[in-house]
Amino acid sequence: MSLASLCVSGYEMRKAFHYRHLRQHGLLATATVLTARPVSVLHNYGIRLDVHYRDSKNRPYQACLVAPDAEDRFTEYQAGDQVFLRYHQQRPALCELEEVLDTPWWRGPLVPAILLGGAGCYFLWEAISSFLK
Repeated sequence: MSLASLCVSGYEMRKAFHYRHLRQHGLLATATVLTARPVSVLHNYGIRLDVHYRDSKNRPYQACLVAPDAEDRFTEYQAGDQVFLRYHQQRPALCELEEVLDTPWWRGPLVPAILLGGAGCYFLWEAISSFLK
């Protein structure tokens, strides 16, 4: 359990740094929604968007992104809608929705990373301590 917590913590930490990099250095693009359908992962609801966008060199890209489903959202995504995203300058296929990058810090991936990392370290410490006794 402790190793699984540490692995998930590492994944969430990597995602947090990726989001931070895209917020600071990512290039803004307008994408067109191709398809939109609701998804549920571990009781977290969202909307899976297949989008098409072009980078600064006018090369086409497609991406599958998940927009969080918020109760205060008045519009739903439909095919043909325009959304904003940020993509990596050197690797334009790496992108994320602007609204995902603008989430408050307490809803971002850093909080679960810290909590899972702390719990994983604690359980690993307890397992090693009981093994050495």
